[in-house]
Amino acid sequence: MKKNLLTLVAVAVLLTCCLTGCGASATAGTSQESVSVNTLDTPRIDERHASVLALKTANYQEQSVKDFNATVEAAIEKDENFLSLYSEALDAITPEDENYTFIHQTLRHSINEFIMLELGEPVTFSPTTIKEDMNENFVFTAMYAIEYEVLDPSGLTISERDQSLEGIQQEIHDLIIAMSNEELKAGNIRETLQASLDNLAQTSSTQFIAFKNAEIQIIEVHSGGQESTL
Repeated sequence: MKKNLLTLVAVAVLLTCCLTGCGASATAGTSQESVSVNTLDTPRIDERHASVLALKTANYQEQSVKDFNATVEAAIEKDENFLSLYSEALDAITPEDENYTFIHQTLRHSINEFIMLELGEPVTFSPTTIKEDMNENFVFTAMYAIEYEVLDPSGLTISERDQSLEGIQQEIHDLIIAMSNEELKAGNIRETLQASLDNLAQTSSTQFIAFKNAEIQIIEVHSGGQESTL
């Protein structure tokens, strides 16, 4: 039984926000991936989220994507409040929580895959990388997206899938952080990042998972009080 379309869309939007930094603020003098965290009267992960945390079994990382995603789908179909509870947990959890990686990466990827397949849309991974240099009043933001398909859900483990996705994000992060402010303000920065993302899509693809249609979507530069979109 398919879930209510509006519910699926609402959760899809939240998943995108958490990747693209909706409502996020950066820390002075640091660089980071932006994470959506509502700190005003947001509940912590507690017993109300037991059905969500129950999916974090001792061996979940070694499970195949097929088996783990089947468990996620069964949980969604069994409990009409599951997606709402997950959305709440995703919004509330902080990096210090021992369940952060499971909630913010593993389960987010699997739920996103379920929702996109239900909606008949390509499965897309859409992170944001932010570099800040408050000494120079400089903030660089890059939003990008890359479609992927799990070609062999029985042969790919959850750990391998997560490492593939997070590996791409980390490579782009490291590239941006290593570049100087002048390089990031250059007129060819979009082409530079696009070439790197295209290469990552190719080199990260295996017989188990394929990446394609990589796209640098938005680049914003705040420098010396001026804002520009490249």
